[in-house]
Amino acid sequence: MKDRAASSTRPRRWQSLRTKFTIQTVISISGLVVMVALITVTLVALHLYDTARSQTTAFYSNLVSVYKTSPRVVLQYTRAADPHIWVFRHGRVLIRSPNTLPEPPGPLKTRLITRPYLTWRLSKYADGRHWVIDWPLGPDLDVIGDLMVVSATVTLGASVAGALLGRRTTHRVLEPVAAMSRTVEAMLDRQQYRPIPPPSPRHDEFTELASVLSHLITTLEDRRQRERLLLAEAAHQLRTPLEVIRGNVDILTDWEHVDPDTERDTLLAIKRATEEMTTLVQNLLTLEHARNYPNQLVRLDLRELVEEVAEDAKAIGSEHEIMARLPNSPAVVDGDLAAARRALWALVENALKYAPPRTEIAIRLEAQNKRWMIAVANAGSPIPDDELPRLFDRFYRGRQTRTTTGSGLGLAIAKALMENQKGGIFVDASDGSTTFTLWWPA
Repeated sequence: MKDRAASSTRPRRWQSLRTKFTIQTVISISGLVVMVALITVTLVALHLYDTARSQTTAFYSNLVSVYKTSPRVVLQYTRAADPHIWVFRHGRVLIRSPNTLPEPPGPLKTRLITRPYLTWRLSKYADGRHWVIDWPLGPDLDVIGDLMVVSATVTLGASVAGALLGRRTTHRVLEPVAAMSRTVEAMLDRQQYRPIPPPSPRHDEFTELASVLSHLITTLEDRRQRERLLLAEAAHQLRTPLEVIRGNVDILTDWEHVDPDTERDTLLAIKRATEEMTTLVQNLLTLEHARNYPNQLVRLDLRELVEEVAEDAKAIGSEHEIMARLPNSPAVVDGDLAAARRALWALVENALKYAPPRTEIAIRLEAQNKRWMIAVANAGSPIPDDELPRLFDRFYRGRQTRTTTGSGLGLAIAKALMENQKGGIFVDASDGSTTFTLWWPA
């Protein structure tokens, strides 16, 4: 099936670029040779025609001068290739050369005569006589014919050479494309996607195309792997609440008589599992939306955001001391208010959840290195160094937090939301405290 699909995408031989380029090369070279040949033949014909006219005029002048002393000079022209001469007097042929007809064919005017043979006719009056001289152009036609035969031979040879040259040139030019096609077909057959190796040793357009395609393939493969991982992780996370729902439904359906307390507890368990699934799905949708759809950024003041989040944290975190440290000047950045609020609240929520009771949670807003930063710091058990690189992965939960309720998506969502605002997030777990920091370009 794959072979048929791959072969159906390949162009037929007569439709391939190689064949089209070869035909175009042959047509271009042959057309150029034919055009040069036609120009050459035309110029040669004009030159021979002009030469015949000049020679006829010179021959007439010499013949008239010789005729005065030796009239019989006209009789020596006996070959068909010699000039044809008629001398008229009072409208009658006085003498003519042996290679002529009794009367000149056609009108007795200076002009080109085509019948019964091609000649240039000169008609002149001198010493009371009418001279008519036909200069045969047959030898000139033979020269032009030989030239046309040579031109046709050269055209045929140029066409063959053009076909071979076009075939070889297009093969060398299109071989990188064929190499990339073979690489992609191999990827499709093996279902293994990897960057396309450079098809040419030189850094040319095909190398740039392979680089762009490699980047596209890598991006699509990363997205595919991420989606597969997301599906697997979501299925894993949804398995527990689904099992809870199924077990409680079995309790309600298998018992003939269910006491009110058991029924209430069972329904509450189903409700909690349903809410957990709903929260998980909403978080996954938020995460994917943040990664794939950029926000419309507006000017916002981070001071107001920190003040509002700190007040909300004080309302629900009565066991902790919430401290907000703000600069005196406005902290205005380009961002998305809803995304910034959710990212900051994810950090504050983590601090409220994992910080020991009756300890301080500090929210600091400060400017550093041309960036505005909001740091959320809390005391508590330090995060192991081997867990720090994975804190922002989806569904990842450290060893110290696995006994606490949560889905492991909060920090991943915060990271995606910040990157969608051209900002970022990082963590510092030194000096006996944990500090998560959001930053925006100033």
